[in-house]
Amino acid sequence: MVLRSLKRATLLRKNFKIAYNNSKGHMLVRIPSRRDGGWGGGGSFMIAIFPEIVATAAAGDSERLAILVRQYFGAAESRAPKLDVSKLAESAGLAVRSLKIDARGALLAKDERGSFQIAIVLHPHLTAGASQFMLAHLLGRYLLEVQPMIARGDWQASGFQERDCALTRYAQGGAGGQQGSQTLRAVAAADAFAAALLLPAAMLERALEKLQDHGRVASFFGVHPSLVRRRLDDLRGASGAPVNFLDAETRAGFTPPEPTVVEPESAASQIIPPEPTMPRAYAASTYGSTEKMTRQKSFKDETQATPQAAERSASGMERLRAIARKLDKGV
Repeated sequence: MVLRSLKRATLLRKNFKIAYNNSKGHMLVRIPSRRDGGWGGGGSFMIAIFPEIVATAAAGDSERLAILVRQYFGAAESRAPKLDVSKLAESAGLAVRSLKIDARGALLAKDERGSFQIAIVLHPHLTAGASQFMLAHLLGRYLLEVQPMIARGDWQASGFQERDCALTRYAQGGAGGQQGSQTLRAVAAADAFAAALLLPAAMLERALEKLQDHGRVASFFGVHPSLVRRRLDDLRGASGAPVNFLDAETRAGFTPPEPTVVEPESAASQIIPPEPTMPRAYAASTYGSTEKMTRQKSFKDETQATPQAAERSASGMERLRAIARKLDKGV
């Protein structure tokens, strides 16, 4: 019986509960719901901590970490080009909220007055593209900085805020506005993770082969063209060779508008222009076949994982959550 492989003793640290699976080393942390004074807003959140993800984060491998997160928490969307980052973050156990705060985004992860709380907060005035990248960036900071300390039991900070636009910062190639070399490295690593999460290298390569220009690739993945350009620059630098990319904008009869990046007048204003839309006829004829092709692309080259890892991981998480809920009732 599955329950026999689970450690029967549930550790209670203040008001949150941790359940361990002895066979695979998975750990579930129960987060109180809003009625318990937390950020749940209608139900408990389970933070699923997997040793493979923690080890990859500790190694600083943003590319592999992004693919593992898609596989463990993305379920059927692990190979979807337009990734729902909010849904993925909630599957990982993080509450996602939209609030008017004095920053563009914030990560709250604290143990206060007997209740461990964790949430990603986004300013509602962010556009879709900037909000998407900010959410992926803050998820990266959680995985790279906070989760390892939670797993060790020594997280004491209350979180941090992001006053800069993460998308503009990444597109411009620097972590501007941040202080301290350690913070600079952490911000840069989270930016790299966010880009890899939204634009996996293998899927991006296949999309470029099919669509052959930045604007169409951006529309296909549901991201801003500036993110595609910067991501391609990073991949060129990492490989030492140019990406197989043919600029066919003129031959195709479509030239997407050139994005501009300007500084906002206030923290709530948005500095990234709206994403361009593509003709419906082109989307119907080309995007469907491109999505089918990119979904068939295995992540094995990037993570050495099998294509079936996502399904096994998703079902495993559901079993762990069910076990934890049973333990909660028995405590």
